[in-house]
Amino acid sequence: MHIRKALERAGFVVARETVRESARPERTVYGLTSPGRAELHDWMRELLSTPVKEYSQFEAALSLMPVLPPGEAATLLRDRAQRLEAEIRQLREDMRAAARQGVERLFLVETEFLVAMRTGERTWVAQLLGLIDADPDFTRTWKAWHKKRHDGAGPRAGATASPELRRKPTRR
Repeated sequence: MHIRKALERAGFVVARETVRESARPERTVYGLTSPGRAELHDWMRELLSTPVKEYSQFEAALSLMPVLPPGEAATLLRDRAQRLEAEIRQLREDMRAAARQGVERLFLVETEFLVAMRTGERTWVAQLLGLIDADPDFTRTWKAWHKKRHDGAGPRAGATASPELRRKPTRR
């Protein structure tokens, strides 16, 4: 409701008609104004042409991945890769089904994009797993930190920041 009011105030939309379908409540149908159409086209030009940083939960998880031991992280990443593969298969099947029903490819491009993104992520996760599984330099510090925690020489149980990352408390 707030968005509609903002669009009306900006002069981008205007009420065109009020309709009632059977026993449903009345609803107002809005249409774009000329300034609204121009704003929409400007917005779409920006969205299509300009890459922006989009934050994902996975990116946040990667930044904190060392909290878990390497073996556990690898198991979870393998699970993720399997889920990505299943999602990719399902999306491709959905696109084939839509095409069989006559949906033009133009209206499936967002799904094609999602398949490409998931495929890229699956490939990247496989590469990360290769590092965790086979590159001792990649996991040396990570394993040492977890060994210290396990041996009791590291941070207290339940703490997540490495000693190098923890800050001394400040007085207030």
